[in-house]
Amino acid sequence: PYVGTLENGGVALAPFHDQDKNVPDELKSELETIKADIIAGKITVESEASPK
Repeated sequence: PYVGTLENGGVALAPFHDQDKNVPDELKSELETIKADIIAGKITVESEASPK
């Protein structure tokens, strides 16, 4: 079965669209760091919906 992850592009953070100009660059950078840490396994994301 296919499991969508940040690493394989199966899930992603929603784009900011029209609000992009209102989101500080520092926050965008922090979100990219968090995304990279999730992919690298430094941050574990747990959910009841996760496959066992």
